[in-house]
Amino acid sequence: MKNLCIFLLSIVLFVSGQTITHAVDTSNPKPTILLHGLNGGSDTYKVMKKSYEDINYAVGEVLVNKNGGIKTTKVAKVTKTIIHGPGNEDGRGVVTPLVVSVVFENNKDSIANQAKWVKKVLTEVKKTYRTNKVDIIAHSMGGLTATKYILDTGGNDIDTLITLDSPILGSKLPSFLNALKIVNRDLRVAIKSAQETFPSLVDLQINSKAIQDLYKRRSKFNKNIKVISWAATKNDFKIINTVSTGSAHGLQHFTKNIKLFVMDTNHSGIHDLPADPLLAYSRGN
Repeated sequence: MKNLCIFLLSIVLFVSGQTITHAVDTSNPKPTILLHGLNGGSDTYKVMKKSYEDINYAVGEVLVNKNGGIKTTKVAKVTKTIIHGPGNEDGRGVVTPLVVSVVFENNKDSIANQAKWVKKVLTEVKKTYRTNKVDIIAHSMGGLTATKYILDTGGNDIDTLITLDSPILGSKLPSFLNALKIVNRDLRVAIKSAQETFPSLVDLQINSKAIQDLYKRRSKFNKNIKVISWAATKNDFKIINTVSTGSAHGLQHFTKNIKLFVMDTNHSGIHDLPADPLLAYSRGN
């Protein structure tokens, strides 16, 4: 039945003077990479991925296991639709836009380790989809991971970096938890155990070694990368906001090639927004 429909469609197009062909894209599409934050996963960008699919993006996924091994769990089908006919004799085509979600199985590991994994992932993505450039959308700690990747590698393969409430200058929450260790012994033991189990809780503290290392190297940030930083304005908790606006806009100390925005939502809600208006507004459309 499917072959019959294709045959009939071909007849109609032939009579109208046009033909349509579909082929694996060879024009180097530029994927958009989604990086989640601490404790994130495949569902972090659930709303955004659905909105991308609704506007005809191909959506793929790459899983990084606990040992840093790369497994492509979903290869997006990237095609080019080519219409041959009057006004398009040279067969120019429309390439399927592409999004690849990166999922860290160990979603509480250090910024340093996750940056190494991002390097592996981007090598795999660029090879799989035959491209030299990517855009990155990063939520929370994902923005720090992307920043470290750029500083470590030069970031010549990054065109645009969009951060969503990323604590570039550190987060108040892990810093607050660290301060609680002085309250009583039980809290001290529990928090110390959590910090040893989840290195990211230490890295995300204001003035942590990891945060200071990035800031000291800020002059090395690739100034050709277009940066768009969003800050959430609502508190996640009554007593403390997870990320201050100043920290979420911290990349302004790294580059002047940056646009700064705020959004009336909380830290966890900022990644649940639809992709299309988010990106359109970011780019000033």
